[in-house]
Amino acid sequence: MIAAIRNLRVGIAELESDFRTKTSLRKYLPTIQGSTDLVASSEDLALAGKFVAAKDPLRDVLKKLIDTLNVMPQ
Repeated sequence: MIAAIRNLRVGIAELESDFRTKTSLRKYLPTIQGSTDLVASSEDLALAGKFVAAKDPLRDVLKKLIDTLNVMPQ
């Protein structure tokens, strides 16, 4: 479980970086920004053995991803 969260953190960090560095995506950065920190919070909770609580930051990441997709053109 912890390894899966770590892998997710790496992927989300890369995605967030793409939104920061690519001009075409930069205008959508505010909706996805902070996702990496949320996954890191989830990882910290999992490391502390609080697996049930670790799901909450991941839900917030999902909401950010959905919100980002909703504001991007089809």
